[in-house]
Amino acid sequence: MNSNAYWMTQLTMPTLAKTAEELYQRLVQVGIDEHEARREVELILEHATTLPVAKQMLLAGEQLDPAALERIAKIADKRCQRIPLQYCLEHTYFMGLRFNVRPGVLIPRADTETLVETTLKKLECIANPKILDVGTGSGAIAVSLARLRSDLHAVAIDISPDALVIARENAQLHGVTERVNFIHSDWMSFQPTGQFHAVISNPPYIPISLIAELAPEVAVHEPGEAIFGIDEDGLGFYRRLSDTAEPYVLAEGWLIVEVGQGQAKEVAHIFRSDGWNDIRTYEDLNKIQRVVSATRGSQTS
Repeated sequence: MNSNAYWMTQLTMPTLAKTAEELYQRLVQVGIDEHEARREVELILEHATTLPVAKQMLLAGEQLDPAALERIAKIADKRCQRIPLQYCLEHTYFMGLRFNVRPGVLIPRADTETLVETTLKKLECIANPKILDVGTGSGAIAVSLARLRSDLHAVAIDISPDALVIARENAQLHGVTERVNFIHSDWMSFQPTGQFHAVISNPPYIPISLIAELAPEVAVHEPGEAIFGIDEDGLGFYRRLSDTAEPYVLAEGWLIVEVGQGQAKEVAHIFRSDGWNDIRTYEDLNKIQRVVSATRGSQTS
């Protein structure tokens, strides 16, 4: 008997409430935080039954049909292997927009919304802005910017063909395929034509020495090349970007990057040493310095 079938036989009265409680217990048993497990149960049930959370409470005593129960069981089996919930559901939300995600692509985080918001602020007085997104992954940054600025055009590069497949899906999902050009390339061999109002990136920045401290969802299941920074301190990509991005940034344009917790000061120093000006940092919603911007000009915005 497979695990799905075994689990379903335990639900002698598969009401919504009983299924939710059984699912919650399974998630907690594999080490998922209790508060997070409760939220995940709601999301899994919503995905499998199409019932919003408010209706789940109202219909807690209703029995689930076998097809919905099977969908729940399949998701539960994946999640209990500590596969990220976003991969199990094959989507996540970023900037209020739905994005496809699957194994092989970094899952967009709420922290990165600060990078998008900072970029929008920098570009608000520029008509028809052009941006370069380095290491686009799911395309969340470039697609969000294009969706939120109807006159914006983006070039987005990534070394992963699998990630670019998903990024193109997301561009199509949000109707911006004509304004976002995805290119398979690594940064050091990329040779764009023209310059950009902003070169932006959420690069890999976690030192490989910290892998033991990461949850298995990240350490085991998300792509390491999108997480772990080069050089021992994880800052190698910032050094490369700082040293080589200038030819691609317009005179009054910006270099804007996301950084890890505690890295903003060091990244600002890297930029300053390479001659960038007006270096600023921006906090995320958790009051962590999450974004660093710099320019070759004398911008003060």
